[in-house]
Amino acid sequence: AGYYLRDFVCMYSGDSPKYICSRTGSTLGKTTFKDCFKIDSFEFEQAFPDRIVADHCYSPGDPVLFQRDGLHYLNTYRPGPAPTTPSVQTAELFDAYFNAICPEEKYRKWLTQWCAHIIRYPKVKILSAVILCGNDTGTGKSTLGVLLTRALGVHNVARLNNHTLKDQYNGWLTNNVLAISEELRAGNPHSERAQSIK
Repeated sequence: AGYYLRDFVCMYSGDSPKYICSRTGSTLGKTTFKDCFKIDSFEFEQAFPDRIVADHCYSPGDPVLFQRDGLHYLNTYRPGPAPTTPSVQTAELFDAYFNAICPEEKYRKWLTQWCAHIIRYPKVKILSAVILCGNDTGTGKSTLGVLLTRALGVHNVARLNNHTLKDQYNGWLTNNVLAISEELRAGNPHSERAQSIK
């Protein structure tokens, strides 16, 4: 894809500017940027003062460029695919699916509301998690993750395993809307692994 000058923001790392494409996240150094657009950092700042950013961060719900405490930031969050109006048949399939994985109405209502909330309000962290348990395969547990990933966008969903959950570094918490683990085997509920899953 071609680059356009209006797509770039400038962020300083020490005294050296780097230019980040707000569409793709690609970064160009000072020399490469000047060669591409025939404009230096001073001219860029004069022409686009609102595109000089203090930093970049993952902030669902905010625009690509936003202000906080008087500073400009580049938002690395990108929404999922645009929602479409479901057909009656699609709605019936969703109803049948949720009925199958969650037969009790009160829990099914909670689950559907949880899913709807995370899609509609990705910026709001929900202080609860969904755990689908069962020894049998092919019952649709993984399908929920597939549906949410498609709605949110694969770039906003972290795939975890037991090793990731035990890791002391948890950067995936700040750069994703949703985290999914296909297989969790905690064993003893008081074990270190079980506590990390909480």
